[in-house]
Amino acid sequence: MITFQKIRDLERTENSTKELQQLPVTLIEDVAEYLEKKQVKEAEDAMEVESIKRTLRRIFEIREKKILNLVSFSTTTDMPVKNMIRDEAEMFQKIKNHVQEFREINIKRLDRNKPIAKMYQVLENLEQFVGTDEKIYTLKKHDILTFPDDMAELLITKGIIKECEKKDM
Repeated sequence: MITFQKIRDLERTENSTKELQQLPVTLIEDVAEYLEKKQVKEAEDAMEVESIKRTLRRIFEIREKKILNLVSFSTTTDMPVKNMIRDEAEMFQKIKNHVQEFREINIKRLDRNKPIAKMYQVLENLEQFVGTDEKIYTLKKHDILTFPDDMAELLITKGIIKECEKKDM
């Protein structure tokens, strides 16, 4: 069972280490249930509820900074990351994909003999898969990405992506 003290301990631990700490998988649900049971009856309970919310906000702000640092590290080393809850892992992957695409586009711009990669907008969510270039992709609706030509052709045919026009970008 989650308690205010356990939440404060999570914050202290997260704040005192460089690595992401393992959070309970059901942390958000547990805290929501705990707050629901608190049923604000007195001013003291209301203060505790607000304090819990502020503490959780600080925990996630600390973790977001760590995740942003991991994105930078991971895009150059491809080292696996751990101790993220599901929503954090999704955020991490999205940001990492954008950073990698940004780097690739800028590298390609350095070679003036090659055309700039075509950009595609994702029309439908698609679970994680391995592309023809052996990269792992997770497509989320409205993302803007580049793809190898053969893979782009297939995804366009299936109605999953469309080529971006300059006005879409």
